Amino acid sequence: MKRGPKPVDVGFLRQLAYAWAIALYRLRDGQPGLLAKIVRPGPWKPILTPIMEWNLFMLVVPEAAAGFPARSTEGEVVAVGVVFPEMVKHARQLVKGKKGWVLTPPMAPKPEMWERLKKACSVADVRQFARDLHKRYRMISVPQWRALRSRAQDLLRATQLPNYPKSDRQQSDDKRIQFWAKVLAGLMLGIAPATATKRLAHLPLPKGHDISRRWAEYATSLSNAHRRETRK
Repeated sequence: MKRGPKPVDVGFLRQLAYAWAIALYRLRDGQPGLLAKIVRPGPWKPILTPIMEWNLFMLVVPEAAAGFPARSTEGEVVAVGVVFPEMVKHARQLVKGKKGWVLTPPMAPKPEMWERLKKACSVADVRQFARDLHKRYRMISVPQWRALRSRAQDLLRATQLPNYPKSDRQQSDDKRIQFWAKVLAGLMLGIAPATATKRLAHLPLPKGHDISRRWAEYATSLSNAHRRETRK
């Protein structure tokens, strides 16, 4: 019996594209810190995994959850806060010695790293970028790093696709992040860039300024809810 290509899990492909978009926007624009209370059975080391970060992102951008459920049973996030740079010292005191509480400090933007990806012209460039993103800056998971490193040549070839944004305008830079997010999601599942971008052509990934606005709105809503609770 002749076997055809494996069917694509489009829901998972979409989730991976959102995860890459988050990572690339964080790289270019920075991101507030996260303060979370995580509950899970048995002994464990408190850490905010990429899947848990995805669950938190869905709180901020609810439309990101449309079409697929969370894919993790490794723990439940039961409380969350947004930590801006001026709040880090206070946040560290809050979590000190408290079981299950995790603090991810704010991340400053690293536009020079984003420029390195745009200007990469060799496999060595992409692999060094992948190593720095994972080892030095801790911005991507091991599966993301492995796909970026092992499929470096495919990533470079993707810039030759007709739908790759080539303009230097800010709007095109957001489109470039969205393009890379779809390509990298596909590479993680062994899907060619052209196929991945076609399958995800109608996926409305968020824009950079929208994410910044959502974080600010979410932080404000948490603050207002806390004030209401303290007044009761």
